[in-house]
Amino acid sequence: MMTTEHRGGNAKSRTRLATAAESFHVNGPLENAHEVASTLRLVTTPTRLQILFELDQRPLNVGEICGIVNNPSQPAVSHQLALLRQGCLVETRRQGRYIVYQLSPIGQRLTTSLNAMLHKE
Repeated sequence: MMTTEHRGGNAKSRTRLATAAESFHVNGPLENAHEVASTLRLVTTPTRLQILFELDQRPLNVGEICGIVNNPSQPAVSHQLALLRQGCLVETRRQGRYIVYQLSPIGQRLTTSLNAMLHKE
């Protein structure tokens, strides 16, 4: 949990960040900071962050995601999805001739935490 000695931001922001961090990890304190940092790096681009928030609403195939993120390049969007999949934030399943992307349990916890930080006053 973050302490109040953290510089910058107000107490509400620190509390929201601490709550989000607590809900992100499942088994007690963070044991592998590098793993967490790698996961958080995945959401530093607006496209990947938008993809995660859209997948939080419902599973989507790559064509649907291309339309939502206003990027007609399926290879570019597929690359972003591959990075999210490698980071264990999304999972895939085959539905007919399509590959459908959905949030993994880790991705669900992360988007829940991010939503809590963004929408609480």
